[in-house]
Amino acid sequence: MNIKNLLFIILFAFSFSQVHMSYELNGKFENNSSDGAFLVGYNHMMFKQKNVNSGIGVEFSVTESPENMRFNSLYSIVNYNVEETWNLYSKLGLSYCEDNTGILSKNTGLFLGVGVNYYFKEKFHIELDIIHHILMDMNILDLFIL
Repeated sequence: MNIKNLLFIILFAFSFSQVHMSYELNGKFENNSSDGAFLVGYNHMMFKQKNVNSGIGVEFSVTESPENMRFNSLYSIVNYNVEETWNLYSKLGLSYCEDNTGILSKNTGLFLGVGVNYYFKEKFHIELDIIHHILMDMNILDLFIL
């Protein structure tokens, strides 16, 4: 990946408050390491309370990882504000794999995720996720995402 692509992604992420860009730091599929993938997502927080927010979200793979596969998800999200600048969250939803290899017999499954946010300013934060896509044929993609 070159620096121009990374700069474009960062600038694009700054332009929308609810849209987020993610990069897979470390992934594993069928006991093989997967290459880094870029993800684009959107979270819509519908219910807001003092320390707990919840809503729905969606994430799409921009690049393929593992090769010839893209993992997309639709999920519910619950945020818990630990402090003013720290936030813990969980995600639960549906996973869909665009499989161009024909390896998978079932392309849908369960999406699970947990993570932490650190807010630098009101509209800018950094997230660290641990994500699992568990497909119906029991193939699992584990991701560590920034």
